[in-house]
Amino acid sequence: MQVAAEKEILLVGNPNAGKTLLFNRLTGLHGKVGNYPGVTVECRRGQIDLKNHPRASLVDLPGTYSLCPRSDDEKLTIDSIEQVLQKHHGPRLVVVVVDATHLERNLYLVSQLLEAKVQFLIAMTMMDAARAEGILVHTEVLSERIGVAIVPVCALTNEGIPQLLDAIDECSTTLMGISISTSPEQVRKRYAQVEHWLDGAYQKPPVIETMTDRVDSVALHPVFGPILLLGIFAVMFNALFVWAKPIVETLDLIKGGATTFVLPLFSEGSLLGSLVTDGIIAGVGSVIAFVPLIAILFLFLGILEDSGYLARATFLLDRVMSRVGLPGRAFVPLLSGFACAVPAIMSTRVIESRRERLLTMMVTPLMSCSARLPVYGLLIAVVFSSAPPIWGLVEVGSVVMFAMYAIGIVVALLIAFLLKRFLLKGESPALILELPPYRLPRMSSLLRGVLLRVQVFLREAGTVILAMTIILWALFTFPRHNDLSPAEQMKASYAGRFGQLIEPVIAPLGFDWKIGVGLVASFAAREVLVSTLGVVYGLRQHGEDAPVPLQKAMAHDINPRTGKPVYTPLVALSLMVFFALAMQCMSTLAVVRKETKSLRWPVFQFGYMTVIAWLCSFTVFQAGTLLGF
Repeated sequence: MQVAAEKEILLVGNPNAGKTLLFNRLTGLHGKVGNYPGVTVECRRGQIDLKNHPRASLVDLPGTYSLCPRSDDEKLTIDSIEQVLQKHHGPRLVVVVVDATHLERNLYLVSQLLEAKVQFLIAMTMMDAARAEGILVHTEVLSERIGVAIVPVCALTNEGIPQLLDAIDECSTTLMGISISTSPEQVRKRYAQVEHWLDGAYQKPPVIETMTDRVDSVALHPVFGPILLLGIFAVMFNALFVWAKPIVETLDLIKGGATTFVLPLFSEGSLLGSLVTDGIIAGVGSVIAFVPLIAILFLFLGILEDSGYLARATFLLDRVMSRVGLPGRAFVPLLSGFACAVPAIMSTRVIESRRERLLTMMVTPLMSCSARLPVYGLLIAVVFSSAPPIWGLVEVGSVVMFAMYAIGIVVALLIAFLLKRFLLKGESPALILELPPYRLPRMSSLLRGVLLRVQVFLREAGTVILAMTIILWALFTFPRHNDLSPAEQMKASYAGRFGQLIEPVIAPLGFDWKIGVGLVASFAAREVLVSTLGVVYGLRQHGEDAPVPLQKAMAHDINPRTGKPVYTPLVALSLMVFFALAMQCMSTLAVVRKETKSLRWPVFQFGYMTVIAWLCSFTVFQAGTLLGF
């Protein structure tokens, strides 16, 4: 019996037209949705249930304004359409998603598809927004003029979704290939064609000042705009420290309680007991305690994305970024770098010029990603938590956290300027950016996004960090010397010997051999530094009935040579600066290798970031020491 071929449906359309939201509604999946262009940089695939084609596959392609690609993400869209039309043997269909509030621009892509003789249907989104703005769309007239079926939909309310599914089920094409003219004359003809289609079928009310216009009068103001931008990020960093602090402390206490509960289950001196309590619970538990920091960060970033403010931030920063050689579109990857450098590197595909894209990839990892947050949070809690608030209002930890993010941004701009001047010379293209209307973020979408990010972090904690923690425990535990104290045993272990070997290189930065082991191990995942210290201080307290929380153990650790605390504010600052600037993420290097198709660029990136991190950390520690700190 021959199995029916799977139906392939491609969603194409302009950036920010609502493709991904429609994709989520049709498939029941939860692809990332954002109120700014450039969210989708890869193909997403899901399944939809149709009456005649139960195995239908729906593909969400990156947004494109034209079938004549200017950037890698647009080229991906065109290549995907051609591959499906030429190689797919079953029924296939292109669904063009157009925004009802911006038909003049969206229908240009439709005119190209008609010229290419690709059969398709139109899903007209944002119908609720169009009605709210008083826009009238006579879809029947428009459909007749274009000669293509048009289905008005609103993915938020499910309006028109059943009708769209029926239309998709009934329509398919067997045409091959895409051939588009790029002559200026043909461009003018297409715009004239769009004008003809819309004449009398698309009516907008007289232009009046909208809520978006009123907010933008402040948000885009040359003086008040940057002040508002700084204020928003200052509130975010203060929240990272203040809101998360009690939750982090509670989770740290729970970790200690878990150790106390589990310890009696093993015999005294049991290696398995040491692995569970001093290794897994102390190591992984120390990292998990900082999940609230990550959740709050992603909540704020989600609000900025969904509200439409990100596009305004891009516009505001374009002048500064263009002066150092970065294109305005680099802002989205750079901001994404605050979450994780891996998807941020991939999102550089929205940048048209390969030179500008390389430039952005080289500096994006300097943005403080969420993996650095546990390190910042731990060190701030150890040395700054007891400091009185500045002016009685602002926590010192908030200022330090802000400074760590700021140093990454400043160094990124400086490196971009140098690379643009000496290595990646060329003119930066002008920024052409659509400013979407402001929208209230949907709480369900926000919470789902935060939960997804936390799950990714916990999954990493359950795999990479767990594996590294077990390896570190073994390296700190063996070879066994039963006649030595816990502290002496660690120093005589494999990890201790390695740490002492590299200590001369890191001692000028204020780091001891224990931190050195953590720095090397954290190349697998930056959070491993926290789990390394968790293992170290867990083993040092091995056998004690009431283990001291990691933060308190670190705060009370005394350097036997100097008689002073190991973790002073100066040492903590030096270590945070190193982490803010160093390339300690093999996953990021792997994706840079993949995107550039060259080993040269990730090697260069690792080298320059490591050197800069060492020099800046050296400067902080040595200058602070000379000044008596």
